[in-house]
Amino acid sequence: MEERSRKRVKIIGFDGVFGMDHTEEDKVMDIELSELYEFKDHPFRVCDDKKMYDLAESIKTYGVLTPGIVRPRKGGGYEIISGHRRKRASEIAGKSKMPVFCKNYTDDEATVVMVDANLQREEIVPSEKAFAYKMKYEAMKRTKKRGDGRTLHNIGVQNGESQKTIQNYIWLTRLNSELMGMVDAGEIGIKQAVNLSFISIKGQEIIREILTENNCNISYGMSKRLREITEDEFTRDNVLKIINPAHATAKQEIRKDIHIDFTADEIKCFFPNDSSVEEIKESIIEMLNEKCGNGCHKSDTEKCGNGCHKSNNGKSQQDTNMKGE
Repeated sequence: MEERSRKRVKIIGFDGVFGMDHTEEDKVMDIELSELYEFKDHPFRVCDDKKMYDLAESIKTYGVLTPGIVRPRKGGGYEIISGHRRKRASEIAGKSKMPVFCKNYTDDEATVVMVDANLQREEIVPSEKAFAYKMKYEAMKRTKKRGDGRTLHNIGVQNGESQKTIQNYIWLTRLNSELMGMVDAGEIGIKQAVNLSFISIKGQEIIREILTENNCNISYGMSKRLREITEDEFTRDNVLKIINPAHATAKQEIRKDIHIDFTADEIKCFFPNDSSVEEIKESIIEMLNEKCGNGCHKSDTEKCGNGCHKSNNGKSQQDTNMKGE
């Protein structure tokens, strides 16, 4: 049953990108694990976590049900395009071989297939997506068929993202490894990280030191102001004036039990019809952050003790908003 299903599989991951047409049926090969090598600059992590060991148990019992994708490697062996986790799980399961499709892809073709195959995974951290999109962008820019000035748009369409979202992720690759790690850990938001990516590596290191030393987070307003100052002004003292530990939000462990749901009818009037879930989420976070750089609302109002803001005439902002409805 499994062998029959394998022979029916068609690998068409890059057809929509490069316009290629394959008429020959792909053949499955069983390759020694020692002959399989990691894709150059592979941006996706392969971790020995619970899911990996669950996959290994499945492979131990049933074998690898979905063949990987490889191509001949200069110097011998094969380069894995899709199947890095399956290879590792096969090693844990004590297997010596793995079924694969062998394709004669060019570097750019292989890059696009590798990215698209791995972006289907359920859990991807921002750095993985950022470097994956960058690799795909550069590969598509090098192809004549996609050199139409719409590469970002095309990638967005193919991956269910907006052009702006794709560009934002690519900008993240300019962050130093420490700040990128903080983004992956959820300590720095995507919008804040995009602003920080426009700052020099020296400036990024100053920001990282201050955030780490004072155990605080950075708001969207702070990141925006940091992006606007010149390189000459980028001193530790000036950065401290913006990221004021006395007013910055201290890091707290996020409650794992918080889950807020909105129906499409409740929020559809606030966003374009073609907005993705990720875009809606980012927009909401950005709007909340833009209220103020330090977590409160920007205005000439006074804080009250109940978490809302009272205007100078003593009426709460909520009362004012209700009258305007």
